Amino acid sequence: MEIIEYAMQVAQSLIDMIAILAPSANGSTMNITRAGFDLACAIIGVTGIVHRASVWMQKERRQRKILRQHPHHAREL
Repeated sequence: MEIIEYAMQVAQSLIDMIAILAPSANGSTMNITRAGFDLACAIIGVTGIVHRASVWMQKERRQRKILRQHPHHAREL
């Protein structure tokens, strides 16, 4: 869950930075642009994919460790 919270914080920071760089017509600098929102969504998606890959790699590593220590468990995995 920590990675999702971190991704949300990163996305909000990016939205804020893009909003500052792209002021609206009336001079307000806190306008969330479509590009900023799309970028934030893409970052959240990529972060989710990286997180799932990390969990999968940890699972594989754990299974290899078990097999090295206890080869007779190979039938169970």
